[in-house]
Amino acid sequence: MRLFGRAPLTQGEIEAKLRAAGCSQIQEVPSGKIETYRAIKESTERSLIVDSTGHIKELR
Repeated sequence: MRLFGRAPLTQGEIEAKLRAAGCSQIQEVPSGKIETYRAIKESTERSLIVDSTGHIKELR
């Protein structure tokens, strides 16, 4: 039984969150423990990271 926090997001949940943020052509990029993705947003390829809570951050 988990008392605190939330279980990490599944791959499907992460992709749904990225789609809801306006991303398409989502690809996971292997990078160790950090969930890193490439996706198209506003006609531009972006590199993004998603933390275990679902927070999305664009890498520049």
